[in-house]
Amino acid sequence: MICILDVQQNICKQFIAYEENDIEEINIINKFLSFASTYKKLYCYSGSDFETRILIKRLEYYKISRENLPLIKDLCYELRKKLLTHLNTYELKSLGSLFGFNWRQNIDGIEIPGLYHEFFHQKTKKYLKLYKKRTKMMCWL
Repeated sequence: MICILDVQQNICKQFIAYEENDIEEINIINKFLSFASTYKKLYCYSGSDFETRILIKRLEYYKISRENLPLIKDLCYELRKKLLTHLNTYELKSLGSLFGFNWRQNIDGIEIPGLYHEFFHQKTKKYLKLYKKRTKMMCWL
């Protein structure tokens, strides 16, 4: 699954594979690239370029052109340069607390792929709804 949040247009666009196979993955990657090509830049927050690395690996694996892929900028690096705090880490939970955001402790980025995997094997919408809800919440942060 890939998710884009556009705050200015109030859009949270999700690209979801409903089957665990190459055809579905290629389909959502192409839909994502088509949608993302309308942006000059996309922003993420991981401090490790995680999103960019994974996306480029999948494009290379399927031999899909990166021509329409906009620049992806990891805001964590910029924040580390400009925001001096008493924090030992710049992870989202710590920053959220610093700015008074009431972080829900049960949202865990490691748990999300597991829920998606459960959806494929259990074929129950309960897991997909929970996965989509948590992913949207992660995008809004």
